[in-house]
Amino acid sequence: MGYLLNHKEVESHIVMGYKCNHYCRHCVVQVKRTRADEENASDLSKDEALKAIQTAINNGATKIVFTGGEPTLREDLTDLIIYTLNSGCNVQVQTNGSRPEKIKEICRRCGKHLDMLEFMIPLHSANADKHDFICRSNNGFSQAIESLKVLSRAGVRIIGKIVLTKFTDSLTDICRVYEDIGASSIIIAYPHCVSFPVDVIREVDLEKEDTKRIFCEFFKNEYCMPIILQAFPRCFVGEQTKAVIQEEQEDFLALEIVEHQFRTKEGKQWHTFRKLDKRKFSHCTSCQYNNNCEGIWKDYQKAYGNQ
Repeated sequence: MGYLLNHKEVESHIVMGYKCNHYCRHCVVQVKRTRADEENASDLSKDEALKAIQTAINNGATKIVFTGGEPTLREDLTDLIIYTLNSGCNVQVQTNGSRPEKIKEICRRCGKHLDMLEFMIPLHSANADKHDFICRSNNGFSQAIESLKVLSRAGVRIIGKIVLTKFTDSLTDICRVYEDIGASSIIIAYPHCVSFPVDVIREVDLEKEDTKRIFCEFFKNEYCMPIILQAFPRCFVGEQTKAVIQEEQEDFLALEIVEHQFRTKEGKQWHTFRKLDKRKFSHCTSCQYNNNCEGIWKDYQKAYGNQ
């Protein structure tokens, strides 16, 4: 099973800002959000967002990914999506799913372009209490499920996202929820705890033997949609023939993914930044997968060492 993205696609990821109504225990932008708060930095204005969209399209983008923070907190998000779709560019919205009414509005107003629209919504557990504990929300699970149902009824493409941490209970149970909803694929990611303190990394990140054990059980089951593993070295997965690791796929590596505004003023290839944040272990040179492996996030070695 190969990676399912179109390698001719040019994705431009536009970080709208870092405001969010959840405070997930594994949040990848937690440090940036704190810094933005300390510096009283504002999210992109509507004019700034429109300029970023047009710049990306002028530079050849075929898909705009709206991310953050939580983009659905913006009242103008629907207008920005419509502007992008009317420009002939596909759209992905990365959201925690906490605002089903906003998602319903987007689906209603983008009716003639729904085939160009997709949403990525994470689930942290199939159990509401556990999901809400992880995202630190009183009703995050019920809101996410309602948002997924809205998208399913509208026929909008859904991508599931699971960040595998020490808090995750059952990958299979979460995947079954996505199956029932009609998701087109699921990404399971190793947490990118950038600049987290060591004690927090150890609280969140699983060690290699733990992930191998989890995937050994997980891949005993069959799933009706593609499962893609993100940021896992092959040694963290084990000899699982069904496992598709994103960073090993030529189609993924050929994608021209660019983050705008908050990564760099000019915009840089995400692939470049991703690899700068990776590290290999001292024994990796003797591994049969070494040439196709990028290693693990550098924060892992800060917490668990280089062995």
